[in-house]
Amino acid sequence: MTQILFSFIIPVYNLEAYIERCLRSVIDQTYKNIEVVIVDDGSTDKSLSVVRAVCCSDNRIKIIEKNNEGLSSARNAGLECVSGQYVFFVDGDDWVDIDLCQKIFNEILFHAPDVIVYDLFYVGKYGASLKKHSEKNSYSSGLSYLQSTISNCSYSPTVCNKSFKRSCIGETRFPVGLMYEDVYFSFVSLLNADVVTCIDDSGYYYDRNRNGSITSTISAKNVYDLIDIVARLDKYLILKDMFGVLSSVYYSKYKMERYINELLLKLVDGSRIEDKKSYLAVLSRSFERFKKSIVFSRNITLLNYFILKLFFLSPFLFQSLRYVFFLKKYFSRNVLRYD
Repeated sequence: MTQILFSFIIPVYNLEAYIERCLRSVIDQTYKNIEVVIVDDGSTDKSLSVVRAVCCSDNRIKIIEKNNEGLSSARNAGLECVSGQYVFFVDGDDWVDIDLCQKIFNEILFHAPDVIVYDLFYVGKYGASLKKHSEKNSYSSGLSYLQSTISNCSYSPTVCNKSFKRSCIGETRFPVGLMYEDVYFSFVSLLNADVVTCIDDSGYYYDRNRNGSITSTISAKNVYDLIDIVARLDKYLILKDMFGVLSSVYYSKYKMERYINELLLKLVDGSRIEDKKSYLAVLSRSFERFKKSIVFSRNITLLNYFILKLFFLSPFLFQSLRYVFFLKKYFSRNVLRYD
């Protein structure tokens, strides 16, 4: 079997303090037959200089320079340039295990999957914590993988813990100008997959320490963007005549989980909220678009349901109660979770 070429897409925007760590973890892979596409999204600091210094003598690396248009645009630009059979997405402030490609290569030899899923570490100021999103398993289709992992609450929409076969991605692209772009991209790409395998191993390190990262602050835009992303997913399913998926229990549950994890959880995890009054008002109104999904969420207990009702009946009362240790502890361990 000829060697399989892996492509890494790394978007960069003002990451001069982090990008070298990321690049070293990729270019030092024990499996060498890779290409690395670095997309500088109009950085105004010394990021591009660091990239050139680290990569100057490595002919496996392509550097794309473009105007600042956001993460989705940068990833899409990278997708237009890759030639590898499998694609990895690595954010420039994160890093990967140096044997990640070798692990994936070994999996491909045995199962020839369209998508490979692995675990990741969240790295915070108190150390790294492993987030397991799947047990070692193989699925005969992306649809069966989605049904199983959404039902048992192990599914994560992030693209960073997945390697996608390029033919599986096809013409799918990240929605430009919107947050939660992974929610759309991963779901659609997985629906196009014939075989999905999960390995019981970690490979990705997600740095939660950087204050300037997209996920460290939230505003009313977060709410509007998630509504837009869900609407795009619904439209895609309709266009593809996937009405069984559209009306399924697990898809309703998936939308509810996204609402809880991406929006409500931010109120109790210490995220910085811009214009909190506006955010709370928009968050409450948007619940109308998601509330039908609650009844399908098998992991939503009666107590969880009443806590959610408390928020939507009185967001400001909920805000005052969120500082109570028990409530915060309860939410973090039982109701809400990061993906």
